[in-house]
Amino acid sequence: MTKNPFESNQLPPLIGRLAGERRGDYMSPGETTWTVPWMIDVDEDNRVHLSAHNLKRNHKPGGTVSLKVIKDEGGVYLDATALSQEEVSETFEPKEVVREGDMEVLGVLYPIISDSRGLNTVEVAAFNEQQEQIHREFAEYMTNTFGADYQFAWQEYPGYRSLGDLLHDPDK
Repeated sequence: MTKNPFESNQLPPLIGRLAGERRGDYMSPGETTWTVPWMIDVDEDNRVHLSAHNLKRNHKPGGTVSLKVIKDEGGVYLDATALSQEEVSETFEPKEVVREGDMEVLGVLYPIISDSRGLNTVEVAAFNEQQEQIHREFAEYMTNTFGADYQFAWQEYPGYRSLGDLLHDPDK
């Protein structure tokens, strides 16, 4: 009988570091990653939270991985422009949140709303105008700060939904 090749069931340090680097707290300023929208929590005061420790990073979008995370000094920005209206309403629903180790969320890029059924159209128009301005300013900030053109989540996400619930079309 040959000897058991395993010394123990201990996780090797290198494998632990590799796994740990998938967490959000290992991101560098200017780095982007993708995750699932349910990594977000909104507290009772409508403040958005993202857990650095629980964040599972993906290097490209697809399927349920539709939320883009952008690291900056002091925190992260969230690009939710590829989320469907249903995902937005589920993701950003305030609830009781008690968590430590959250990454500071510096801002959220919300999608442009095209289906305003059941919503105040004046309020939707004002929201969309405000978001378009924020999108322009954020893209300019990213270019000036990190030296590269910024691609919004809706531009990168392969399953982007343009079936009328949320649509971002700068030509409209």
